[in-house]
Amino acid sequence: MKSFIIQIIFFILTLNLSGQEYAEFPTDNAFWSAMHCESGPFVYKSGFVKVGVFGDTVINSKTYHKMYLQRKYVNYTLSCDTCGFVFDIDSAFYFISYREENKIIYFVPQQNGFDDPPGTEYPVFNFNLSNKGDTFLGYEYMFLPFGSVSDPTPTPGYGVMQDTVTITVESIDRVKMSDGSYRRRINFKPLTYGLKESWIEGIGSTKGFGFSLNVTNSKNTMICFSHNGVNLETADILSEQLCTKYPDSSLTFADRCEYTIPNSVDEQLKMNISVFPNPINHIIKITGLTQGDKVTIYNILGQVVFEEISISAELTVDKFDYDTGIYFYTITTANNVIKSGKIIKN
Repeated sequence: MKSFIIQIIFFILTLNLSGQEYAEFPTDNAFWSAMHCESGPFVYKSGFVKVGVFGDTVINSKTYHKMYLQRKYVNYTLSCDTCGFVFDIDSAFYFISYREENKIIYFVPQQNGFDDPPGTEYPVFNFNLSNKGDTFLGYEYMFLPFGSVSDPTPTPGYGVMQDTVTITVESIDRVKMSDGSYRRRINFKPLTYGLKESWIEGIGSTKGFGFSLNVTNSKNTMICFSHNGVNLETADILSEQLCTKYPDSSLTFADRCEYTIPNSVDEQLKMNISVFPNPINHIIKITGLTQGDKVTIYNILGQVVFEEISISAELTVDKFDYDTGIYFYTITTANNVIKSGKIIKN
């Protein structure tokens, strides 16, 4: 009888999980925060990271969302109570792109360890996994460098695909967001040092920050996620990671989370941007700008071919002497409102 009741409860729980709406990965107004720790006789909370989504790019004719990373490094300190900071896009660097298709999240890192050509994408998260025992070839993803003993100041780094390992689903449950909604969570069997790896729909891995699948790295723990002001900042995402399973794991320093609000639709509509002629030959004129707007033009590989800050309502590119083909532009305001479009080069 007891076994039958347990089966009924499990069946109802399965219905609830399968019936909940899938949460797609955010494409704007999202931040992830993570703590980086060094192991040893003591656990050194040596760095704090924030990642945000800002703008799109096109790589191999596919649209990707751009991730920017900012961090603070504390050199061999037992506490990181002063690690908090408010994200500043001017102090962050673009290090990875991603896209979602059929519940699979694909990364294009700045570097990879597999001798693949630039622009190669990797399926890093697969939220189609639904049964205990399902397996997936996980890519270890790392953010480098944090700094060094001699120079604790972080320098611009890059994303790199480092290694692979097969991970196996142990259980599936859900976590509660700050607005009362729920996200499906896939829990995997422990790997390195018995520490756990979990994925949350629309958020990513609890090991590392949201877009960091450090399946063989015990040093990173996501501590907060926020999208359009809805956040996840509970023990559910702390799991049993290195940074939070030891004493002094409250992580209560200032600005540990970045709570976001949606971009104003009215502000986007006010951006009456014109780019002409289009198609172009050698000269581009962009009008409708505000002083301080950043104009960026990319080729189809996502490489920046032009970038400039406007000093007036009009900006002219006198010599656009690049190959014939399709290019993409973004206009980013001081309030991080972004408008984008396509340019055809004859």
